[in-house]
Amino acid sequence: MPDLSIESEIAIPAPVARGAADLVREAGSDLESVLYYLHPFSVCGLVVVVSDRATCFPGLLARIHRSLPPRLSLHSLRRRELFHLALPGVSSPPHLDEQPHLAHCAKLRSALLHGCDCRPEIPLPSRPGLFLRSRLRGCRNHFRTHVILGLLWKRDYRRLIQALLDEGRHLLSVALMGAGGWRLDLAEAPARFAEVYGEEEAWRRLEDLAVRSRSAAADLRTEALDACWLFEQLLRSLEERCPL
Repeated sequence: MPDLSIESEIAIPAPVARGAADLVREAGSDLESVLYYLHPFSVCGLVVVVSDRATCFPGLLARIHRSLPPRLSLHSLRRRELFHLALPGVSSPPHLDEQPHLAHCAKLRSALLHGCDCRPEIPLPSRPGLFLRSRLRGCRNHFRTHVILGLLWKRDYRRLIQALLDEGRHLLSVALMGAGGWRLDLAEAPARFAEVYGEEEAWRRLEDLAVRSRSAAADLRTEALDACWLFEQLLRSLEERCPL
């Protein structure tokens, strides 16, 4: 079982600290809590908790967005809506989806920037396998069509191999949610997955192809097709081995 204690000594970037201070001035008494969290997919983000009594919520949201730095993951919700952080969403790779690890990170890999500490009120996902199911469905319905076939059509084989590697790391991280996958950097996910599930041959071969593709000057069509086949093996393995 992973250690579920709150991570301490999280460094707060200066732009985030300044933005949070601006937000406190802008939102005033409507603001109950601001959390800064670390995330394996998006690096960092903020959870802004608004009072259940706040009126004119759309106007308040505009003030929140105006106060914070750009390119920062932001989740604004009322205090009674904290359970939304643990709900599975629709995941369509290659688009970034923070939701699988969001509740864990907001609760356990976060720092309180302002207000009351609402982290004990954030529930953790009761069925983490639903997040993996959603991601696998996105791989089969979207990733195949819009990424794999699209890059094969463009003959952009090097980019395709890298896309398969990146999506594979996302999948493995989501599959490891019950074994502390939300604490991992994406680069660590394959090794941890091999420890937990004993499945590494297909992934090692996929990584080898990616390394060769970065230095090869020749046509990589054969390597790209091999990478697609290995990625399909990974999908099948996840469907068979990871509880849904």
